[in-house]
Amino acid sequence: MPRDEPAAQPSGTRLPFVWDYDIDEAAFRRLLEGRTTLGRLDRDWAAVRLLEYGSYADVVRLAYRRGLSRKSG
Repeated sequence: MPRDEPAAQPSGTRLPFVWDYDIDEAAFRRLLEGRTTLGRLDRDWAAVRLLEYGSYADVVRLAYRRGLSRKSG
């Protein structure tokens, strides 16, 4: 599958449910919080990826820490 999205610079912990992108946890958090986008990867993509492939512990740790249900902007 061709990757047309710019890759985030890996600088921290890799998340197992983001195996197909070069995105570390800090970049994933920024996506999930709606603070950034990487090509077509945005807040919605991050939320779906977390809910579909993340463990229950990851969902609780990442989604409910900042309130996934809150709209950004």
